[in-house]
Amino acid sequence: MRPKDRTAVITGMERMSPGKGTIFYMKNFDVRKWIRRAAGSAAAAVFALMCAICLCAGSYPDVFYVTTGGAPFSDGRLSLKTDAAVTALAAGSGYEAQLMFGAVPIKTVDVRVVSDDTVIAVGDAFGIRLKTEGIVVVSIGDDGDDTPAARAGLQPGDSILEIDGKKPESAKELARIIENSGGKKLRLTVLRDGETFETTLIPERAEDGKYKSGMWVRDSGAGIGTMTFYRASDGIYAGLGHAISDFETGKVLPISGGEIASAKITGIVKGEPGTPGELVGTILSDTIGSLEVNGDYGVYGELYDRPDGEAVQVAMRQEIETGKAYILSTIDENGPQQFEIEILKIDMSEDAGGRNLIIEVTDPVLLELTGGIVQGMSGSPIIQNGKLIGAVTHVFVNNPTRGYGLFADTMLAQAEALADRPAA
Repeated sequence: MRPKDRTAVITGMERMSPGKGTIFYMKNFDVRKWIRRAAGSAAAAVFALMCAICLCAGSYPDVFYVTTGGAPFSDGRLSLKTDAAVTALAAGSGYEAQLMFGAVPIKTVDVRVVSDDTVIAVGDAFGIRLKTEGIVVVSIGDDGDDTPAARAGLQPGDSILEIDGKKPESAKELARIIENSGGKKLRLTVLRDGETFETTLIPERAEDGKYKSGMWVRDSGAGIGTMTFYRASDGIYAGLGHAISDFETGKVLPISGGEIASAKITGIVKGEPGTPGELVGTILSDTIGSLEVNGDYGVYGELYDRPDGEAVQVAMRQEIETGKAYILSTIDENGPQQFEIEILKIDMSEDAGGRNLIIEVTDPVLLELTGGIVQGMSGSPIIQNGKLIGAVTHVFVNNPTRGYGLFADTMLAQAEALADRPAA
């Protein structure tokens, strides 16, 4: 028996047209099965949403920086849930907070408070002269060579801190001790990847009659970069935005100290796809500051005199946005100049490795002169909305118009750590 004058639009319907009008009737409709399917679909949708939220949260760091009294992080999607009292904590302190998606807690993060003092955005070229911590092993013979150094287990990038209980002051002194060893065993204390160990080196007599180890070493380094900022409150400067590494081993050079000097830019090797360009210059004989830190996020030390430059606030990473910005760089004898760039991407994840910004040079003058970003521009301050947001760090080898940048709040935290370090 068919129902009359009744229409039902429910899953599981079968349509019939008995001549006049259109009539629907239910066919084996199971309400409980329909509810179970609807609940399953809702659960799947909720699960998919939570997965999307977690993936989104994964692109955010486990550590956030805020200024003293500054507003907690919020970018329209995620925010930090904090106690109002903790936002008044002094620089150098920190607290835990919940990263929230609306009312849903995603993960617990560390929040570190940094000073809201202004800094001077510098952008001037400077020379670096460093003394390595120990004597750094550059290479050990040719590949496969059976040398005394290789048999001692030494590797390129190792730093020899002591030889037979004596701290060598230079590469020449180390070589002299080895040459005068007479072939006897020498006890070495070696630094590798932040840890020390001991080994034994047995020099061999070479054709010239001198005892040798079969390794090449260095005790110093020098180069030119760009200073990012200067803090008038404590005289600390920050530069480069990345570590100084040995050009042969690629490893970060451990330093025992050094100094910085003025630098004069005398020319430019224009960058091309596949071939990074560089600023050509000379390091002058003056000394303008100390070199105390060579780390993953740049070089730091004391600058003896206040530099010229614009006083700006340091932006926290949550304030940065894609779009127009500019860099301050010195590419000739005229000192720092302003060049337009575009912020293409912002990466706040912990595994960004300091490559937090992808930038593109759009300034026609800079593109004509350098081709984009060249070696020597590392450390160039990046300014957006009147604040220092970061520093140029690396160039894309296959596209010199683009490069990476490091967050300024990271460099500020490094500078404050140096300022707070107890005097030796």
